[in-house]
Amino acid sequence: MTPTLDDPLLRARVHRAVLAGLRMLVLATGEEQRVHALGRALAERLDWQLHQWSAARGVDGRGRERSFDELLTRLEATQDDGELWLLFDAGVWARPPVPRRRLRELAQRATGPAIVLVEADSRSVAELAALPEVARETLPRPDLELLRARVDWIADELADARPGLAKQLRHDGAMVARAGLGLELASFDRLVAEAAIVCPERADAVATYLA
Repeated sequence: MTPTLDDPLLRARVHRAVLAGLRMLVLATGEEQRVHALGRALAERLDWQLHQWSAARGVDGRGRERSFDELLTRLEATQDDGELWLLFDAGVWARPPVPRRRLRELAQRATGPAIVLVEADSRSVAELAALPEVARETLPRPDLELLRARVDWIADELADARPGLAKQLRHDGAMVARAGLGLELASFDRLVAEAAIVCPERADAVATYLA
């Protein structure tokens, strides 16, 4: 079973803030896989519709409203609650005065969509968080519990091709998880995959590779 990738404490904080009227926050992280999981879990808890945007893929990956100006126009036209938006790397487009002001006015509204600005760039995080109405959160790196569950998931994925290594990972997964503390999830997955290629079929060898 795939482990839960979102952060329950962060999800609870954002849920409370949105119910209390917050309409915009900047989320500092480069872990987009976990952001998608967080967005799905939060939208489900709010019973709101989830949308996402990037300049590369537009709204919901369908190529619509690729430009930031088009996106802002769409968001401004949505007055009611009931939508949660994840905007990826929008900070660079929000630097000129006019889009920055439009973004701030969206954050000032009492009703309307809740917007999460997902930023890996520290400059963009600082600039967006400087807007008075915008809250700031950071997605924590995976904790030991998440990494331990991830090791079990990886073992399940390896069960057919590498049954010996899969058995070792299930037995000593905590050792591997501890070695991966501090890594982002994508880096953890990649390094375990590399270790599975170059290391003996022992969990301690995988842990050493991670360390």
